Amino acid sequence: MRTQSDVSSGKGLGGLAALLAAALLAMTVSAGAQVTTFGMDLSLPANVTFDCSVWPVPLLGGGVLLVPSQAQTCTWTASVNVTQNLFVPGGNGTVTQVRVKVGALTGPMQVVVLQGLREEFTNNAGCCQQVGQSAVFTPAANAITTLPVQLPVRNDQVPDQNHIFAFDILGLSILAPGVPIPAFDTGNYTNTGPFDDIDFPASQPNASIAPSDAFGYVLLMNADWVPGGGGPGAPPGGPPLQSGPPLTFESPMALVRRNQAIIDLTCTLAAPCLGDLRLQNQPAPGAVIIPMTSVAGGPTLAGASKARPAAAHVITYGRGSFNVAAGATGMVSARLKPVARRRTRGHRTLQVWANMTLTNTNPAQVVSGQITLSR
Repeated sequence: MRTQSDVSSGKGLGGLAALLAAALLAMTVSAGAQVTTFGMDLSLPANVTFDCSVWPVPLLGGGVLLVPSQAQTCTWTASVNVTQNLFVPGGNGTVTQVRVKVGALTGPMQVVVLQGLREEFTNNAGCCQQVGQSAVFTPAANAITTLPVQLPVRNDQVPDQNHIFAFDILGLSILAPGVPIPAFDTGNYTNTGPFDDIDFPASQPNASIAPSDAFGYVLLMNADWVPGGGGPGAPPGGPPLQSGPPLTFESPMALVRRNQAIIDLTCTLAAPCLGDLRLQNQPAPGAVIIPMTSVAGGPTLAGASKARPAAAHVITYGRGSFNVAAGATGMVSARLKPVARRRTRGHRTLQVWANMTLTNTNPAQVVSGQITLSR
């Protein structure tokens, strides 16, 4: 059985603190474990009657105010305490099935995997990016619906070379108006009640979100997790070997945290990928270009071509280095220059070229791909 530090220790400090509190001391499940069930108590009644068109905001004197959200869809996740939360167990694994309980009204929904990042020394946490999702399904009314899935997830026990931990959280997207949130209303809307994060409208694949906080509701969902075979590392059977560029992106989005751009980079070689990274306004001359096509579950490699020399003045937005294991995915960071910090303030985005030079190949290889910086 896994344990998590009490989420309630972060309540009242905002969503990021609550995420951090739950992710800090996650215990690795033993190798002999078969299935771990995590999530909420589904014996509770589904008594919520409102849909995604409102955001439940606690009132100072007690009670809750349903504020119009200007949205018809939304994504919910929640944490009650150390034993009831939707943070995945420690280590890499796979969620194999999810159970959702709804009341008399039902509609299309989707299970999503939301990934947060935490810095090792400061414990600053950021939420979130949608890194996985199930097929859309409609739960049975007045029942618990079990949905078979194969969702790779991670909850890092050791930081990467940039001192960053990643941790995944399950969420539920409600995808139609008039469909009540499948949740239990506890009546406790203070920071001693359940902690909820809500994104309006529903989160999208690979997109970064900034969820709204709420209290008092238990999302009626739990899941089964098995260790191994999940997360961004090399899958069973050895590292993947593929033709094309030696480096690819797991996501076209890069999260900006504390003046660092965090990029999920995959090494497709049979040896580690080592080198230097520059974020610039154009591809590196002569580089192999990585065309990216967004699909469910993440972008895929669509081919490669050589970059043409550009005549425009080169602007460098940030620099860093990378060291990614063979056949694995790792998070690398680039320190942003003032020009990039200004352009990404206020949750604005900035599209840049990631120009990567592999220094451990002979001759050195240069790969370029476009990514979007987003806070």
